[in-house]
Amino acid sequence: MARAVLCMAIACILVQCALSQNYDKENRRLILQIKDQKTTNQQYYSSNFDTNAYRYGYDIGKTGNFHHETRGPDGVTYGCYGYVDPYHMLRATHYVADTHGYRTVEPQKPVEVYPVYGEKGHGVILQWDELYFPIGCGKFEGGARPEFPVLNLGDVR
Repeated sequence: MARAVLCMAIACILVQCALSQNYDKENRRLILQIKDQKTTNQQYYSSNFDTNAYRYGYDIGKTGNFHHETRGPDGVTYGCYGYVDPYHMLRATHYVADTHGYRTVEPQKPVEVYPVYGEKGHGVILQWDELYFPIGCGKFEGGARPEFPVLNLGDVR
């Protein structure tokens, strides 16, 4: 009996996952959006199999934890992660990952990236608004969601 209940539960989960994903055959993309009905938690994932581009992220409503990441058309990965601390301060880290590895970057400042398709060893300096950061990563004035004050790690002495 317990085995039958377990099999039924697994089948229900698989059906829900299958219904919540969307495979776009024409553009060879997978799009997945997951919302937890009992909480404010959200997750998303999409990818383009031809270009190797992808987007994914999650927000955990109760704790304020988040992580968002995308691979831009330049082959560089852009992302952010963080949380809201007990004093309601947003603690966020923004980063890029390219042919020179993983590096943290400061919001609203120019960033030198080393695209996969660029000349070897030569970087390109881009302004903040030219970078391919996901919306969840501070495409807001000041680089953060407006409902939270920001404290950068460099501010702590």
